[in-house]
Amino acid sequence: MKKNSPFFFLLAILTITMTISCSSDNDENIEEESEQQENETTGLIKFEEWKVIDGDLKLRVINEFENSKHIKFSYYHNGELDNYITPEYNSDGFLSKEINHNPTGTILSTASFAYDIEDRITEIIYDSYTETHISFTISFSHNADNTIISEKVLSGNTDTKTFKLNQNGLVYQELIDDNIVTNVTYDGFKPVTLNSDAGDFTYSYETEGKLPYSFKDIYGENPVNPILYANNLEGGFDFLTTDLVSSIVSDESETNFEYTLNENKNPTLTKVYKNGSLVKEFRYFYE
Repeated sequence: MKKNSPFFFLLAILTITMTISCSSDNDENIEEESEQQENETTGLIKFEEWKVIDGDLKLRVINEFENSKHIKFSYYHNGELDNYITPEYNSDGFLSKEINHNPTGTILSTASFAYDIEDRITEIIYDSYTETHISFTISFSHNADNTIISEKVLSGNTDTKTFKLNQNGLVYQELIDDNIVTNVTYDGFKPVTLNSDAGDFTYSYETEGKLPYSFKDIYGENPVNPILYANNLEGGFDFLTTDLVSSIVSDESETNFEYTLNENKNPTLTKVYKNGSLVKEFRYFYE
């Protein structure tokens, strides 16, 4: 399943260290999947995330959609609404702001996003309005050598990292202090391998079916944006494809996904098993 925002959304932590090998076949795969993502309209209204807690499935997140765009994210704890997010979009249809509210509607924090003429995120400004006020800015420099420099300024301190792009324009590597911390291999838009201190991960995919939404519905056409939105490769790399993951395998664990599809080959139910035990369900609702 897709991972969400570093500011408000749920992140699964994964990292990578393998060198990308690109070919003309990959170029064709990217063009084909890009066309598929642009042409699909699924009528998705919402999906819910249910998580196994103390042996029972409990509602964790409701994601609501309108015209293929997220319009509200609601987060629950022990069955009670904890907070909710309302995204805003600019005139080009790209995510421009996220507003985080408490259950009564009081604004807790905001994150704003700016883009350049090539539709790449160039800046993120985060502000919180709670007692523990946090404010930071992340600036992205897009360079001619296929690198992106990220500078996060928080309380006068600057954290810098580098993202590297492969020949297809996908972020495949993240470096901090010249050390590789994440490296991804792709087949088209699909991540194939992932490596981190936590282990080496291999992704497999179903032969049919698609997720009912695409990163392009949120961030626009440029595939660097899901990674920049998260400000780390592991937080956004698997949001690039709409293909359905069948398994994620490492030396330490195996996660398997079981799908029920509708007539349009979009999931109505996804069950997630880790080492044979159910850990999550995703329930999809359509017009």
